[in-house]
Amino acid sequence: MWKPDSRQTWRSKGGLARGETTRLHATATAASASEAIEVASNHDGDSDSTASIAGQLYGAKHGLASLPAEAVTRIDVLEAVLELYAEWERVRRGAMR
Repeated sequence: MWKPDSRQTWRSKGGLARGETTRLHATATAASASEAIEVASNHDGDSDSTASIAGQLYGAKHGLASLPAEAVTRIDVLEAVLELYAEWERVRRGAMR
């Protein structure tokens, strides 16, 4: 599994960029949301934030159905998220015509 060098991550001016690279790499290469979160959290530093954003990016890229049902049902604002998702789908389908 890919793991960035933590010394370069937080001691260089590129620390923030390294976090972005980690999140994007996890999102682009993972076969599942769980894998994206695991890859993004497997480094020293602010790995909880990195993993959270990687999971969000994976969900945005692959859609709500790609996320584990047990994780989705635990969202405290699930109703609002589902309403927003339905509206986004309605707009997206209208744009495809």
